[in-house]
Amino acid sequence: MPETATWIATFNGAEARFYEWRRADKTLTPLDLGVEAGAHRPDYADRPVRSYASAGSARGSGDEQVDGERSLEQAYVTRVAEALERSLGRFDRLVVAAAPRALGAFRSAASGSVLDKLWREIRHDYVNTPADSLVERLTAHGL
Repeated sequence: MPETATWIATFNGAEARFYEWRRADKTLTPLDLGVEAGAHRPDYADRPVRSYASAGSARGSGDEQVDGERSLEQAYVTRVAEALERSLGRFDRLVVAAAPRALGAFRSAASGSVLDKLWREIRHDYVNTPADSLVERLTAHGL
């Protein structure tokens, strides 16, 4: 019986790494799905920040940066979900490891077909974790 093809996708709002997980020998094989790194921060040099006046002793606030960062993150995570959609025939189950906000963005962006293959969610961003350390972490999560 052939081993179930399990893919690992770990990402944040601007970077992603994809691997094929071989449980029998606990190895990760890097995969290239053509998802290039995105912008880490929006460019606000030419746009004014939306601000709110303070009331009483409260401070005012500006949320253009937060809105811009979330928009960039959603757009990037959508690209990750689309890359997985294009690769549906190549894996049987999917493990997604991302920070909670990126996981939420992924759930809203991924198609039903991709979500049907979602086997596990790990609420941690391992995108910058070296492969050998990632193997240890995946094993600790029961993979």
